[in-house]
Amino acid sequence: GPLVVQALRILATQHRAVLDVHLMINSPERHLEAFARAGADVITVHAEACINLSSVVQAVRQLGCRAGVAINPPTAVQVLEPVLQQLDLALIMSVTPGFGGQAYFPGSTAKVAELRTRLDALGATAELQVDGGIGADNAAAVAQAGATVLVAGSAVFGGTRGVAANLRALQSLGARGPLGFIEALDYTPHRQVDGSLFVPVNTSMAHHQGMSLIALANLLLDAPAQRWGM
Repeated sequence: GPLVVQALRILATQHRAVLDVHLMINSPERHLEAFARAGADVITVHAEACINLSSVVQAVRQLGCRAGVAINPPTAVQVLEPVLQQLDLALIMSVTPGFGGQAYFPGSTAKVAELRTRLDALGATAELQVDGGIGADNAAAVAQAGATVLVAGSAVFGGTRGVAANLRALQSLGARGPLGFIEALDYTPHRQVDGSLFVPVNTSMAHHQGMSLIALANLLLDAPAQRWGM
């Protein structure tokens, strides 16, 4: 929760990384201030968890954070329409939220293309993020459909090649867009396509047996002075 964000804020500030906080919780408006005060740069809420989505998005922005909204696989892209021009990030979940290692839902690629069309038609500048089942077998197609941010968990931390090699393999697939990058879950920083670093924080995985803050600090060393729109 906020304590993890607060701990990472020190490192993120030192190395000009960005903290992307994805709130997989009900009534997220009750917790926005705590995460903002802890140091979140981006706060993403789920459309399904908000009674008044527009007011929650406005609240995030009023706290000085960039605003993101996620939709689950059964939710239509049209749900985002009223807030698309207010968003900094629109997230399509390509698995059912809850646990890692799930297979990518094939219908998500068409959904990405639909949302890309809507964003472009409105002239909206939000990043289009896709989270769930992303790997070497689908990353290029998802990016080609219009995604600018790909979230990867198992594809980064699984296998025997190691995190660095896995990330290089994904990045070589070429996420498109000026800020296109691969985002690794579980508090682990990574190099973006442009060479900078991004540090995501997924609040549903606060007890994940992942990297320690010491390991995180080591990976952040020598990060270039670039930040995602900050």
